[in-house]
Amino acid sequence: MKEEAALENQYQMMRQQCQQLTYKINELKLDADEHDLVIEALKPLDKDRKCFRMVDAIVVERTVEDVLPAVQKNKDQMKATMETLEGKLKELQAATDEFQKTHKITSREQQQVQNEDEGESQGGQGVLI
Repeated sequence: MKEEAALENQYQMMRQQCQQLTYKINELKLDADEHDLVIEALKPLDKDRKCFRMVDAIVVERTVEDVLPAVQKNKDQMKATMETLEGKLKELQAATDEFQKTHKITSREQQQVQNEDEGESQGGQGVLI
């Protein structure tokens, strides 16, 4: 019984890691989209025009010529990081699925679906309240 609980806990931890990676990927995607908006706003402007950029919690005054390449570089780094995290996520999901199959772990959602399927196959009628 303790072994089953330990396997279940390990499986839940693996799923939680997948969820955390997915959250981080989505967060980076939103930031990259914001960078796209900034890049599109800065492109038509004069290169000598003054603009402000936030670095950590400090707002610094620069020119468009200085800021545009920095924003583009940050966006490219975010895209590279997202690709790396997506690769790790696929590996972790495959490992989690393999772990689940190897140890015959069924999640609560799968159990509910199985129970519903069994109820439908028996011809039982549900009651609406």
